Amino acid sequence: MQKLIINAETMFDGNVLVSNASVLISNGVILKVGKPGDFKGAAVNTRFLSSGLIDMHMHLVRFAQNYPQIKLFEYFNKMLVYNGVTTVREVGSYANTIYNFKNSNEPRPQIYSSIFLDGDKPVWGMSFLIKDKSQVKELIRTCRASRTTKRVT
Repeated sequence: MQKLIINAETMFDGNVLVSNASVLISNGVILKVGKPGDFKGAAVNTRFLSSGLIDMHMHLVRFAQNYPQIKLFEYFNKMLVYNGVTTVREVGSYANTIYNFKNSNEPRPQIYSSIFLDGDKPVWGMSFLIKDKSQVKELIRTCRASRTTKRVT
């Protein structure tokens, strides 16, 4: 079990600034937050600790269109992961682009996304056209099945 203890003079927990905080992390998961000395083991000391940043409006398809696959992930990682963005809310890309990003073995932020459902006159090219309830059920089945398949090209 990999364990990491981070002691910070000031920690921002997403809501408030906390003075003299200590965070216990195991296998990449925060287990507990306390005060320095609460947890046993070697610790890393820092002046300031903040949770990861969230990009609330990302279009992954723009990256996929502008970069070859290998350079794409390199650019994506440098722009986001290396700058503290740990979560992305994907708001408009083709389903296969989202799937390929989510199933990449490269370091990347956590990606939250949804698909576009649209009616007879779609607004966006990546929309799924829905005319009745049976199409919604079929789309849900298709999306669930695609989670277990290989990369979409």
